[in-house]
Amino acid sequence: MPRFTFDIASGDFSHNAALFFANACDLAYSDDPGAAASEILGLDATTFRAPGDTQGFAGRGENFAVLAFRGSERPDQHPQDWLTDFDALQTVQDPFSGKVHAGFSRAITAAWNNVDAVLRPALAATAAVGADDPGLPLFVTGHSLGGALATLAVCRLASGELAAVAPNPAVRFQLRACYTFGAPRVGDAAFSQAFEKPPTYRLVNNLDIVPLVPLSGVEWARHRNRLPAVTPRWIKNLVDRAAGAPVYGDVGELVFIKRNGVMVEGGQRPDWITEYVSQSVLTLFQSVSAPVRDHLIGSYIAELSPDPE
Repeated sequence: MPRFTFDIASGDFSHNAALFFANACDLAYSDDPGAAASEILGLDATTFRAPGDTQGFAGRGENFAVLAFRGSERPDQHPQDWLTDFDALQTVQDPFSGKVHAGFSRAITAAWNNVDAVLRPALAATAAVGADDPGLPLFVTGHSLGGALATLAVCRLASGELAAVAPNPAVRFQLRACYTFGAPRVGDAAFSQAFEKPPTYRLVNNLDIVPLVPLSGVEWARHRNRLPAVTPRWIKNLVDRAAGAPVYGDVGELVFIKRNGVMVEGGQRPDWITEYVSQSVLTLFQSVSAPVRDHLIGSYIAELSPDPE
């Protein structure tokens, strides 16, 4: 696995780490994510499944641990699922600051006991080393809806400790970084401003539409009539659902993957409507489906993978 080698001691963005975690997100879609991660990534991993179809795995490498969440089905094949996911109701719930997406909050809350049950043993390897041992470095990752759940999970893990639950003692860890791929927005401005750790890298691939949602009514109303006539109906439905939606904010550092594969760290994403129209025209409307194609975890892996020599 030399291509997956990365520095676990640093929370700085790493291309190799992004490729590793993109593959972890892909494996989270497997029938048995833990078994797949053990076989392909060399982790000692266990699957978790929870009410609401939340799924993923927790695994331990030689000197680090990973918590990965699965995303939703393809939006072009299951548009109603996405229309439901992106209903923009917000709620106040501990331990999150500000207001968060009600559906995402319910999902991570319902799944947490299942997550804890597999994460605790993955982290427990160092629990008995000594009172001063800070525990294993932990990385959290997710694609699509899984990225939203990963973001909320790090809020629950911010203390660096899983509290004692009889008969299990407390387990410490170092919350090193969070990598999300095509993740939707999670909370309002207050949530985004209060979100400080761990270092979080929000990867967005070209025309991937999911990181723009839940949609802001003010943001999208002025763009509605600029969509090409050939725009798929499911995209127009998402835009129509924006009316009156509350404002959501982004968290972490944007890592934007341009159409030519160049990655840009930091800054703001280019205007999506402008890019969508421009690329659709330049490709004779072959890019009309790019908002779905660019969202697929396989597309992220392809963009992050080195060119064959």
